[in-house]
Amino acid sequence: MDSGQCCPFSGTFDPCYVGNNKPFPYMSDRCPDCDYHSNDRSDLYDLDHDTWYITTFNMTTRYVSPSGCGTRIPIWMNGMIPMIGEGVVSRTACLATFEELCALSYSIKVKRCDSSYTVYCLDNLPSSVQQRYCFDFDPSIFTTTTSTTTSAKLPTTDPPRKGREGIHIFKDTGVQSWVTVVIACLSITIVVLVAIIVVVYRQFRKNHNRYRTFPYNDMPPPYNQVHGSIPINEKELTAIANVKTRY
Repeated sequence: MDSGQCCPFSGTFDPCYVGNNKPFPYMSDRCPDCDYHSNDRSDLYDLDHDTWYITTFNMTTRYVSPSGCGTRIPIWMNGMIPMIGEGVVSRTACLATFEELCALSYSIKVKRCDSSYTVYCLDNLPSSVQQRYCFDFDPSIFTTTTSTTTSAKLPTTDPPRKGREGIHIFKDTGVQSWVTVVIACLSITIVVLVAIIVVVYRQFRKNHNRYRTFPYNDMPPPYNQVHGSIPINEKELTAIANVKTRY
């Protein structure tokens, strides 16, 4: 059943302009997964006929079983959401029941304003049925989490107990044991590295002094200047005397 035309449209009127539309009311429970609750709502009372409504959500374009969209009988759109620049298009909205996918049909108008907003002009609904138009969105975006205050309890620790030798034995944990092992390993590693550096440095100094060469102007002093006269034995004295006699 088609209940007739809605929202007569002229070329000079743009429903996307501010002031030509209203925000879509009661959107938080219009999704297909939003179950029916005791406060049953109906667009017969929530929407105005021949009025453009704007929203960032797309109307559901698939069959929705009864008790969805927060009402007893949901309404879904049989058609595609128009593209940007396509202008105002006519679509058919279907009332869904358990027996039929489209028990009743309504004529609606839709326009895609931009990548975010879409406007809808929805047909007047019969007063005998409680029903709502469905929209696709994640219901969690409308849920608000309330912070609960919990009383914090102070942690209780076991008092230290004494061993046989009077040493306090504390309750050890796995974390403390691992920290102790890591610190011990790091300490040993540092000591070994320092010892290796000292040994290498001493060996380097020793080799450097052994093979060091003196520059021309930095020759070591003669032996006799450092240690005194060179000792000469009797044979050497006799040889020197013979040389002097020849000359």
